[in-house]
Amino acid sequence: MEVKVPINIPDDQLLDAVESIFKKYGLTESQDTGWMNQTNARKYLNVSKATFYRWEKAGKIPFSLIEGVKRYSKKELNQVMNEHRVCMR
Repeated sequence: MEVKVPINIPDDQLLDAVESIFKKYGLTESQDTGWMNQTNARKYLNVSKATFYRWEKAGKIPFSLIEGVKRYSKKELNQVMNEHRVCMR
């Protein structure tokens, strides 16, 4: 199968396209490290950019920073969400 990728496609659109192809053919990612970039972490939490940045600035969103590159752990994001769980009666 030949896939042509436009040169100026934004990273998030490229990721969405790749994920769509994986789903279409029933494939899974071979190396799910549990680490995400900022866009994917925000999408994983299903929050707006503004909310994500506000939470991050307030120190609520943990991340690793290596040479200026931020990565977010899926496990840590799940822990944060579970720690802030509210049960209404």
